[in-house]
Amino acid sequence: MRGPLMAAVAVDVLGEPQWSVGLEDFVSAAAFSPDGLRFAAGSLSGEALVVDAATGASPIVAPHHSMGVLDLSWSPDGMRLAIAGHDGIVRIMHVDGTEIAALHLGGWVSALKWRADGAQLAVAAGRVLHLLNEDGKQLMSSEPLTSTITAIAWAANKRRVVAACYGGVAWFEAEHGPKPVKNFSWKGSILCVAPSPDGRWLTVGAQDNTVHIWRLWSAEELEMNGYPTKVEHLSWHHGSRWMAVGNLGEITIWDFAGKGPGGRRPQQIDAHTRSVSALEFQPGGDLLASGSRDGSVAVWDTSAKVARLASRRTYGDVVAGLSWAPDGASLAIALASGTIECLPVA
Repeated sequence: MRGPLMAAVAVDVLGEPQWSVGLEDFVSAAAFSPDGLRFAAGSLSGEALVVDAATGASPIVAPHHSMGVLDLSWSPDGMRLAIAGHDGIVRIMHVDGTEIAALHLGGWVSALKWRADGAQLAVAAGRVLHLLNEDGKQLMSSEPLTSTITAIAWAANKRRVVAACYGGVAWFEAEHGPKPVKNFSWKGSILCVAPSPDGRWLTVGAQDNTVHIWRLWSAEELEMNGYPTKVEHLSWHHGSRWMAVGNLGEITIWDFAGKGPGGRRPQQIDAHTRSVSALEFQPGGDLLASGSRDGSVAVWDTSAKVARLASRRTYGDVVAGLSWAPDGASLAIALASGTIECLPVA
């Protein structure tokens, strides 16, 4: 589908902002806690804070990360928050602001991700993947990968974590020590990684304008090429049938039913006038939110055969990130200037 960028919205699903907060610089990481009670954000100035998710009030300021925050991750119970950045330090704090652990891991920390049961925290620091327990004790440090780790993600089985870099992806388990339990080799620089929620597929976006796919039980490979620029944004629908790709101002939605997307044409949406900078499916729902360097945020209803525009907001700033509340009833929009506003979703 190709629709006009300013298509009319029949029913606008986004309401007026519930709250707004401001950071000093580009918002580099932001997320609701899994229990929906709090919202955390960090910026490239190094500041990070936690606010009440309903009101944006009662801010708790986290310790400063010199040279900037790069990522943050909530534990599944919403009681612990891990924050890290260019300084190579990983901090785990309790929601009341009490610091539980501070680890100096050397190379700058590009990514953090709690396991779904909260028992382990995966940390990508330079070329090394570290696995920590909930209190920050190191359980495993991998052998150095071939290059800097660019993205990590936990598998649906909660046991394995995948680390991506130039040259492919490597799967690790704490119980198996520093060597990967499986490798998927591929000559190219991987920028983002997204396992499907049902554990059937691993998809990655790459520097060479492709999306590469592995069928996890057989390691069979597929490739989607022809994108005009590098692929940095992937998002799965919670039902695992649909996967969205953001590239330049366009969104493509691939159908993974049955044997997968091989031989199928994706749905195409002319979403923005400049590059997509954020892309997230609604948890448990059918809405897809996209943000762009043109300063616009759009919400698409994907429940029908052809996606339709359900909302559009325009800001005078680059959209730095989007974060859905876990119940899908709110959407937080982060801007390059440091402003974050939270809007209710009908």
